[in-house]
Amino acid sequence: MVRYWRPGVTMPGVMRNNARATVVLLMNWWLVTAVACAESQLSDLVDRWHWREVDRRRQAIGSLIAAGQFDEARAILDEEIQRSPEPYRETAQRARQLLDGVGSSGDAVKSTSALSSLVHASIALRAWESAVVWLERLAANRDPRTGDDSIQVAYPWCLAEAGKVEAAIGEYEKRLESARQRPNPKWSAYYEAQLAWLRVSATEGGVTGFVGRVRGRYLSGSEVGQDWIGALWALTGMLEQTWQAKDRRVLFEAIMECLNGLGDVRAVVAWENRARVEFADDDAYSADLELRAVRRISTNSTEYLPALRAVCERYPNTPAGWGARLELAQRLEGRGEFEAAILEGEKLLNADEPSSVRERWDLSGKKAVAAWLISGCYFKLGRYAEALAATQRAATKYRFPADCGLGVWSEKRRYQLREALCLDHLGRFDEAVAIYFEHATCGWSKDSRLARRLVDLYEAAGQLADLERSLNRLDDEYAKQLSDHLPPEARKQFESHRPSEVVRRVMEIRRWGAERQWEKLISLLKSGGPPMDHYGADVRESHWEAVEAARALAKAPAETTPLLVAILKEPGRGFWPHYALGLCGTEEAVAVLVAEARANDNWDHVAAVVYSLSLAGERGRRALEELAVGARANLALAIRRLQEGQLNGTRGSETQFPPIPEGLRLPKQLPKSYD
Repeated sequence: MVRYWRPGVTMPGVMRNNARATVVLLMNWWLVTAVACAESQLSDLVDRWHWREVDRRRQAIGSLIAAGQFDEARAILDEEIQRSPEPYRETAQRARQLLDGVGSSGDAVKSTSALSSLVHASIALRAWESAVVWLERLAANRDPRTGDDSIQVAYPWCLAEAGKVEAAIGEYEKRLESARQRPNPKWSAYYEAQLAWLRVSATEGGVTGFVGRVRGRYLSGSEVGQDWIGALWALTGMLEQTWQAKDRRVLFEAIMECLNGLGDVRAVVAWENRARVEFADDDAYSADLELRAVRRISTNSTEYLPALRAVCERYPNTPAGWGARLELAQRLEGRGEFEAAILEGEKLLNADEPSSVRERWDLSGKKAVAAWLISGCYFKLGRYAEALAATQRAATKYRFPADCGLGVWSEKRRYQLREALCLDHLGRFDEAVAIYFEHATCGWSKDSRLARRLVDLYEAAGQLADLERSLNRLDDEYAKQLSDHLPPEARKQFESHRPSEVVRRVMEIRRWGAERQWEKLISLLKSGGPPMDHYGADVRESHWEAVEAARALAKAPAETTPLLVAILKEPGRGFWPHYALGLCGTEEAVAVLVAEARANDNWDHVAAVVYSLSLAGERGRRALEELAVGARANLALAIRRLQEGQLNGTRGSETQFPPIPEGLRLPKQLPKSYD
């Protein structure tokens, strides 16, 4: 039998081709290899195969360990550590450490720990014959009362890899029977897969089936961890006997997956170079290989964007070309080059539709992302009319695909909210508030940002009574719909979860501020969970009641500053009292915050206080300038990050609404649904 994954050892699952076919395949293989070598650099050839040389050298070390010649093995391992490429050095170092303390001769090794170390060292080196020797010695020396036989799980694996196939099959069958009796479905399935690997012909199921079995055998990691090199021997052996281009591509991909698993980037690049030569006529695959190479370039490099653009221009009608175009647009947007990002996004939207159903689905998803990106770029440029048109186009022609009701609702919400923001900026408030109203009162996902904006607008217009009537009407309609299905005992629960609850809560908190009910507002200044640090956008959103309370307290700073100072050290408050003091901005508030900044150098504390001072207007700015003089450690870092716009909370992702104009008039009656 011919072993196709590693020379020198006979294994089952072979290619049983007739002699003539084998000769033809080998001749074709050597022809392809000669052409590939002629067109690639010698370094590529070396990089592609040096894992084989590493493995062969370690087999020699394993033979010394199996023979009990530990001093010689240690000496050669020291040399191996020096000469091994970086991805392979770690396993050599681990094996060397395991050999320490086991003596100089195998005959003297008797302790369980030393025997276990020899087994692990052999496995690390992929020296399976050596692993079998020491596993059997360990099993013979084990005390059945106290011995730990967990390492014996690797015994059938090592037998199989050492070429003792029948013995391995026997061991796997015993373990399979035991797993079925317990029962243990996971291990039963695993042992069945290993037996299939040892018994099934390599040609069964074609190359795809073979690659699946390689993954099940070598990459599952259940016995000895992931054996990437073992998988490489199997895959490259099969490659030598495979001529069909589609099958060879499957093997190339699996080989590069294993090399990536090893961290051998040089070998991956070498195989990609070889693939470019062999599959030069396949534009889609060539584009994919080019894009992988580009993604290894640092995004901060000046070479990155030109390389990405080159893929776009060279392969415009391939999945990788579309991916490169979208990535280019996203990178340009991230750099603030919004006009250029829009241009690239439009090119993607104008890409020709492919004939393949799978590729059409892929392109439609990328077009949805590009359409949304274009809308966002126009919005960031302040071109709100164009942003509105782009948003409506994205929502109708290039909508994000969704395959469930929740997904459909989420995507609808995404488009509607940006549409509402555009309308808000354009002064089309009648249309904007209809969307705000729906999403501030909609089901389980009531948006507090929109509830606050809705109240802001109606408060500025002097029409809070109109808003409240719309809320009453909405609640009454829901109560009427549920009246036949809602038992009396659930009425109270319904009242506390009515559609208008978030909007009404905003109005209630603001009413407390207008009525100077400071204690009620102060009761909302609490963390309600893990310590709040810098008031990032997500923190402000999840603790919006504390934010509303702080803003209400800040409207009467002379009265509320002493109250806030009094609760500064109370447990459970987090840093919300500091936040409120920053908004108050009084001389006393700023002085207290400065003292806090100087008294405690804990990062969370300092960052929160510095951010709070940034809210205190001119007084806060002057205080930060004074603190910066001679500041050290976390205080200096927090001030620097604030200045650079990196301190969490200074550059949040929360929605930014435009100023509210004077003389605003809004609808007296809001619809219950935007639809």
